[in-house]
Amino acid sequence: AMMDISDGIGSDLRHLLEASGVGARIRVADLPVSAELRRCAGKYGWDVEKLAIDGGEDYELLFTMPPAAEAALDVPHTVIGEITDGRKPEWAGTRADHTGYHHF
Repeated sequence: AMMDISDGIGSDLRHLLEASGVGARIRVADLPVSAELRRCAGKYGWDVEKLAIDGGEDYELLFTMPPAAEAALDVPHTVIGEITDGRKPEWAGTRADHTGYHHF
């Protein structure tokens, strides 16, 4: 499965999981966060984790694949978790349940 995360990974991951009938365990510490976002968050007192998970406009792709297939993937990517038998995302290493961006 693959989709863009323009509404934030918190929201779009839920859509992907619901459509696929699976869950996921996401390692929050492994989410890529730019140095610029960290700098701005520090300057203004923003929560980096909340911005990384619940923010939007990321324009990145979220996809799943069997672990054995990763070695053959010849594009830059970041592994952030694993698919589970559950029915929702588990945010390992976080203090909240994240839902992502919600349209009006």
